[in-house]
Amino acid sequence: MTPPRRILVRATNWVGDVVMVMPPVEHIRHASPAAHLAVLARPWVAGLYRPPLVDEIIIDTAAAD
Repeated sequence: MTPPRRILVRATNWVGDVVMVMPPVEHIRHASPAAHLAVLARPWVAGLYRPPLVDEIIIDTAAAD
């Protein structure tokens, strides 16, 4: 199987939930170190995702509050 070149993770909406999903995101990074790892996150949790864990943070402003 060919390793993925790009991975998008949809972040959870709440800070506590982000803390709980950090280990799986770290596992994705370690399992696919060469892949471009992007996170789609609401503005209030986007700052919790930082390089080198992720390569790109996409701010989701379209979803209803």
